Amino acid sequence: MRKDKIKSGVISFNKEESPFNWVDLFASGPASVVSWTSSYSETGVLGDAERASEEKGRRAYEEAVKQLVRFITWFKDRPKDERCERHRRPPTFPIPWGQRPL
Repeated sequence: MRKDKIKSGVISFNKEESPFNWVDLFASGPASVVSWTSSYSETGVLGDAERASEEKGRRAYEEAVKQLVRFITWFKDRPKDERCERHRRPPTFPIPWGQRPL
């Protein structure tokens, strides 16, 4: 392992202590400004990376896999959305991504 390479990072907009625009591992503020990572992190690291461990990484990975499997199972079994025509006038531009007209 190369622990000497691990450095923590600060999300600059979290330092503003805004009640609207903040983020952590589990949540974010009620409003968010989407921006390039490089605009709020000098290294791309978000948070206290120096507290990382192999065990924490394994647990985070296993939980992410578990939740992804739950989502895929739910998504594949759910009823398909029905597509409805809602245009006042038909679109005049080509339909993207190989979609077919209704």
